[in-house]
Amino acid sequence: MKQYLVIVAIAGLLFFTACNGGGSDKPVIDDSIAKMATKNISYTITAQYPHDTSAYTQGLEFHNGKL
Repeated sequence: MKQYLVIVAIAGLLFFTACNGGGSDKPVIDDSIAKMATKNISYTITAQYPHDTSAYTQGLEFHNGKL
């Protein structure tokens, strides 16, 4: 029984030591991702059509290089 209490005490100590909150709250940012530039794409409105304003677009898709 005494060995069990020692093991529980050590496990508890390790748990609370690991979870002490002493670490940084700053998010980890991968520098390779942060340095990547976003690609800007241009667009041209080719036509406008009347539509039901109570309807909505569920998704957009690229097809043959066009949105």
